[in-house]
Amino acid sequence: MKKVNLLNLENSNTVPQNEFRSRCSKCGAVEAEYQRLHGQLDPKDPQFGNKVHELFQAAEIDRMGGLGKKIALLTYLVENELAPALPGAIKFHPEPLQMFSLVSIYMDDPQAVKLLPTVLEYELTKYPDDQMAMAQAEAFLAPIEAMLKMNRNDPAEAEKSWLSGRELQPEAHSNRENAHRLFRLVELKAKRNRRVNVCTTEMEKVTLFSLEKSNIKISMQIYFNEKDQLYFDGYDTGKFVEKTFGDSDYEYIYTI
Repeated sequence: MKKVNLLNLENSNTVPQNEFRSRCSKCGAVEAEYQRLHGQLDPKDPQFGNKVHELFQAAEIDRMGGLGKKIALLTYLVENELAPALPGAIKFHPEPLQMFSLVSIYMDDPQAVKLLPTVLEYELTKYPDDQMAMAQAEAFLAPIEAMLKMNRNDPAEAEKSWLSGRELQPEAHSNRENAHRLFRLVELKAKRNRRVNVCTTEMEKVTLFSLEKSNIKISMQIYFNEKDQLYFDGYDTGKFVEKTFGDSDYEYIYTI
């Protein structure tokens, strides 16, 4: 069986800064915001993490163009391979939280949902120690799988269902193409950050959760299998499991 290992982003090749512009010639306000960020933010600034966090917070309360600004800022971070963090005993990374908020918005979009497993992979690889990101990614697995199944079974109905929410989520619909461009950029980055070995096609396993006590042992991992499917593998074992389920081990899996 083959494996694909994911490189640390610090060792990956940076996408040229004009790549987003070439893909986003019709993005309008989002491209303008993207270009403004290049002039406003300095990754070497000690306050860079705080400034990025403040920009995300401002976008959250901006009901007229906040989503577009959020997409522009995420694009800026992804394209330039920046990983801002707020200083503290436990570092807070604003990017995964904001990227996953887009995942929740566009999970019902049949054109976007097929890209979302790679978005989860990218964020977990970029922030392997972020427990909040891991928990969020785990929670998205089942609903993404359900949407992919619906999309396969009846793509026309899936698209109709998405379009029916235009009045409820007008900003999400108006920024649909911008979000798609961001997700495709993430997909490109994820592919570039994989170290391919001729002997393997499976991604390195990322541990979402691990617990070991006297009466129970729990392991939850996520990785890509040889068919390039996102695979969640959970395994519980111990006396507590045997008492609860009648067997000493219990396995639960999701494949997307």
